[in-house]
Amino acid sequence: MTMWQGHTDSVFSVAVFPDGQRVVSGSVDKTVRIWNMTDGALLHNLTVSPLLVTRTVLDGAYIRQSP
Repeated sequence: MTMWQGHTDSVFSVAVFPDGQRVVSGSVDKTVRIWNMTDGALLHNLTVSPLLVTRTVLDGAYIRQSP
């Protein structure tokens, strides 16, 4: 098991992109992070509203808020 470090608070959502190459995680720290699935490298760090990080949904190439 690989542990990826970066969030500063609890992670409540994780999803794998359809291409199987990237993972997105959402945290109470109000960030959504996109990771390389192979080596765990952080690709993007997005600051978002707290509502977005409770459920991360992949919709094609977009990350969107889900009710």
